[in-house]
Amino acid sequence: MKKVILSLTMVIAMLASLTACSGAKAQSNDPYRNEVEKMLELTKTKEFMVTAITTTYTNMRLPIDDIAGMSKAIVDGIWDDYVNECIPIYQKHYTIDDLKGLNEFYSTPLGKKLAESTSEIMTETATMTQTKLTPKIQEIITDYMR
Repeated sequence: MKKVILSLTMVIAMLASLTACSGAKAQSNDPYRNEVEKMLELTKTKEFMVTAITTTYTNMRLPIDDIAGMSKAIVDGIWDDYVNECIPIYQKHYTIDDLKGLNEFYSTPLGKKLAESTSEIMTETATMTQTKLTPKIQEIITDYMR
């Protein structure tokens, strides 16, 4: 059971690092934070995280009845801390003007299409990797360990 919990924790950390961080919070007095939160909302990051975790846990065939509900509870439970931890990471890579530009893009039809399709594409590619590429990945790992 400890291995399952450790695996779940590692999967959550991995999935969180793959996302851009979405949340509808009250406006803060920090303009940078407001732009990050706007981008997270526009990119539907919270929904993406729930979908990605649900897909991963489903593919792991965990003995959990409501994986989607558990995934949502996990994301809801870590969300505020996750956003708080994302702010300094974004600050290392984007100026506020960069974020404003990204938010302008994500507000366009193409940006909305990207935000809408990313979750589906990631889900489909994760499933494909799990079902079609895992044997080859295992073979490469085995060869590498020799």
